[in-house]
Amino acid sequence: MERGQKQKKGQRSASSAFVSVHGFVGFGDETAASSTFDDQLDPEVQLILTKLAKRDLTTKVKGLSELKATFQAYSAAQKPVDAILPYWVQHFTRLVLCNDASVRTATYLCLRTSIQTAGRAFAPHLKSVLGWWWVSMYEPCPEVAATAQEAMQTLFPGPKQVELLKNLHAVIVNHITDVLHSPPSSLDDASDTKAESAERWARVATGCLAALAQLAGRLAPDHLPALVEAQVDDALLLLAKHKAPAVRAAAMSFVGALSRVIAAELLSTPERGRIVVEMMEIGLNDADPHTHSALWEMLLLVLRNCAALWQAPLYPDRTAGLLPRLVNFYRKQAATSPGSSYPSALPLVSLVPLEVAGPAFRPDLLKAIWAGTTSHLPGSSETATALQAYAEVLAYCAEHGPARVTMCAITATIMHGQRRAVIATMRAHCCGHSHHHA
Repeated sequence: MERGQKQKKGQRSASSAFVSVHGFVGFGDETAASSTFDDQLDPEVQLILTKLAKRDLTTKVKGLSELKATFQAYSAAQKPVDAILPYWVQHFTRLVLCNDASVRTATYLCLRTSIQTAGRAFAPHLKSVLGWWWVSMYEPCPEVAATAQEAMQTLFPGPKQVELLKNLHAVIVNHITDVLHSPPSSLDDASDTKAESAERWARVATGCLAALAQLAGRLAPDHLPALVEAQVDDALLLLAKHKAPAVRAAAMSFVGALSRVIAAELLSTPERGRIVVEMMEIGLNDADPHTHSALWEMLLLVLRNCAALWQAPLYPDRTAGLLPRLVNFYRKQAATSPGSSYPSALPLVSLVPLEVAGPAFRPDLLKAIWAGTTSHLPGSSETATALQAYAEVLAYCAEHGPARVTMCAITATIMHGQRRAVIATMRAHCCGHSHHHA
């Protein structure tokens, strides 16, 4: 399925949403943004707003600074800003999509001041900015995200933010759904190069997925099914295959977050179960180590919280296929991400039931992990991490599995001259396990 084909009932594309709310298409059309002003609007304010539509980044930032100062001056003089707000909100949607981080940061500084100045007068415009605001709070640029979050915490602290999400969470979910199910070109500037368009889409998609993951952890249980219904589909698989590692990682983290808060809903239909399994398959095939931390976050959370995945009637063939993929990952990929992959081996083994693992999975996994001990320089921290993972899994197998698995594994370590190191780690693990149960 190509992105943009799926149009959920009652939803609009991102571009059509922009047209209906803000009265223009795209965000790079200067003439649309500097349309006829109301005669009652201060000419100086009109000039400042015009600067926001210019392509020059310095001019944009200067205009935002001047507009912020204008809001402060109106506040000090107790002058109403109602006439400015519609134009400012129109520009806001354009400015938060700018690839330049300094423009986006200045935009949220100005938004904070504008809402503080306007007070209740901003209420009619809140829905228009809330979707992008929530996305920006979790976008990849730390400075922009921190500024957007600070604005949210200042304007909607504590209980007020809880009430905001209770009443307007659907606005955020629908906005992100529109964006992720629309073609990337719906966010393009007319003057964009291909690289600029790709940069914008990767940033926005990453922020959308991270924003949804955060939102899932803060919604009331009865609001979560709608979020799952809107997002767990083939469009999510496309994001997991995106060429940008950050987007792929964010898609995996999102699935992990959902499994933490609403595991049953993920498996409520065969179609959703298929999506979850395919997400795991895609992640295990990803050779980029930058995605592996998110991969293991997703895998372990799903296996821990969605144990029914192994028994679901549609999935046995597919879930059984996960086991050789896991072994193959440790054989070929784990050495590229030792910090996340090897520490995940022990929880992984504990989460795969013996009746599912069969007689081959554990020995094969141990052999694959052992391969990692020879992939790095002797005595390196990476080798030590791989060796520790091997010993921990071996100790777990000795305590929780057939003796044949343990003997085969110990024989292999003796052959490779690592008997003492492995046995010492096994003893430490077993002693710690005993103390834990004591």
